[in-house]
Amino acid sequence: MKKVLIGITIIILGLLILLWKINFSKVHSKVITKIEEKDDILIAINYPQTKYNNLNRKIKNYINSYYSYFKDEFSSYKAKEKIELNIDYSYFLLKNKYLCITLYITVDTHSSDNNYKDIKTILYDTKSNKEILLTDIIKDHNKLINLIDDNLKYKYNTNNIDFNIDNLISNPFSINDKYLTIYIPSTDSNYDFYVIKISLKEFNLETKQVIAKTTYLENNMVIDPSKKVVALTFDDGPSIYTQDILNILNKYGVNATFFVLGNKVSMYKETLKYALKQGCEIGNHSYNHKWMIKLNENELKAQIEDTQNIIKKELGYTPTSLRPTYGSINDKIKNYSNFNIVLWNIDTLDWKIKNPKEIARRALKADDGDIILMHDIHKQTVNSLELIIPKLLKDGFQFVTISELKEIELLRKRL
Repeated sequence: MKKVLIGITIIILGLLILLWKINFSKVHSKVITKIEEKDDILIAINYPQTKYNNLNRKIKNYINSYYSYFKDEFSSYKAKEKIELNIDYSYFLLKNKYLCITLYITVDTHSSDNNYKDIKTILYDTKSNKEILLTDIIKDHNKLINLIDDNLKYKYNTNNIDFNIDNLISNPFSINDKYLTIYIPSTDSNYDFYVIKISLKEFNLETKQVIAKTTYLENNMVIDPSKKVVALTFDDGPSIYTQDILNILNKYGVNATFFVLGNKVSMYKETLKYALKQGCEIGNHSYNHKWMIKLNENELKAQIEDTQNIIKKELGYTPTSLRPTYGSINDKIKNYSNFNIVLWNIDTLDWKIKNPKEIARRALKADDGDIILMHDIHKQTVNSLELIIPKLLKDGFQFVTISELKEIELLRKRL
């Protein structure tokens, strides 16, 4: 009897640990996404939500303050083009203890005199559950200051910045697996910030980088090109809802294409690996949802290539399809590379419509060869799929990825 009780106790403890890990993973890997498109403004906001409530409140306060500032200061601003607010982030856990979250805020009025940029950094000690300073983890302050001074002189040829310990405390920064990056407000009109990168090796803070193994597609579906086809596509993810969508797709034995934002790939890499194994396709939707038609060549390249690189690194997969942000396209995007540029025929407006039945009604207007636009960042989108997929299957549609749709179009032209 005693052995039985011990065994039951071990099983219960094991289940509790498993549930804790699942819960931790879900909370630890959440990204909040808010994207708005109105007559005069474009808003794309992405920020992480952690399992630390105090940290979440601080992040949310920053986001709300910038959102309110943008609405108050720029909503009545008259410009020839839409005014854009973009908030991006970096997220890195250093030494399995220090969580560094950096917010990058940009207001683009397409007029250099009225643009606005800011950077905010929160360094959080996850063991003591409190915010700390950069100087708390780098004790050799003089060495860091000297390295920054040397880099300023070498990279920017400037001698008029007196960088000191107060600057270290107040200046924004970011951390990744290799570098500490310091952002110093610029005195040069050519730069918003002087950007100084210091190797973490200088302070014995470097971390080991894990390279992902190549992921192989496992799509055994047989498609009849003579029968009707439709392509479900999801933008702006991945998110906490992407796995739910994949479960529904798997339930009905169908696939879709996910046009992802590069800044969210690492957080949801396991979900995206699952999508690939299921036979779904991943496309490029920029790094942080900037309005791509307004970017110069270098900015456009960064938005596309940074996304390609992070997908390749984390998933061992290289997208071939690109969906421009806000569905806006110009010759610069068309001529950028050999990407298959993908728009849509059916817009479900799932970002705007909260009623799953109405979302489904719009999707069910699809005809043979149509591409349906949805977003895997909304709960109503998940709920609508249980109405959309069974009905389209009943009507004789085959669900295909964007690459498969392109192949079918070429094949049909030859027949």
